[in-house]
Amino acid sequence: MIFRLFATALCVSCSVAFSAVSETASSDLVTWDEILSSERTYPFDTEVEKCIAQNRLERGIGEPCIQQVLNYCPETTAASDAPRGAQRAMRCSIYFGFYWNERLERAYIDLIQHYVEVDAGIPEPGHRGPQLQSAQKIWRDWRQAKCDFVVTGQTYYPWIQVEALDCQYRMTARRALELEALRSKLID
Repeated sequence: MIFRLFATALCVSCSVAFSAVSETASSDLVTWDEILSSERTYPFDTEVEKCIAQNRLERGIGEPCIQQVLNYCPETTAASDAPRGAQRAMRCSIYFGFYWNERLERAYIDLIQHYVEVDAGIPEPGHRGPQLQSAQKIWRDWRQAKCDFVVTGQTYYPWIQVEALDCQYRMTARRALELEALRSKLID
């Protein structure tokens, strides 16, 4: 349910996001085998962590790093059997979406565990764990509604699923960074 759109079908600017690999060397790209594997690995994680750390020094939460991850999407050539166009964008968005979702879930679980410990000495109405659970449910519903809105009412065109996935990808990445920043303040 978390990635209902991820499994089926990204923003109008997403076609630009996948058009070229900017500062990423071709040897650093994720391979199609890695993207299609059930055993997901994220060889770009160290670079993303460096990007986030640098942005946090500048008082951000790492938002510029959301786009950076997409630069690791493998290129395709006319001679290859690899997906092209919208198929390429969708597969990369799904793969990189799972990356951000795993980060989001890890930060969320860490925060819930932290609040369970902290809430132990506080009367019930002030417990932060249930408040975070409620906020996260509301956020998931908001993400779904917003991304549904992105595609609802538009006439169908080949990139519409890419727009829906891009919406999911960007909102999940942003929320992961928000929860990681909160975790960093409270726990790390």
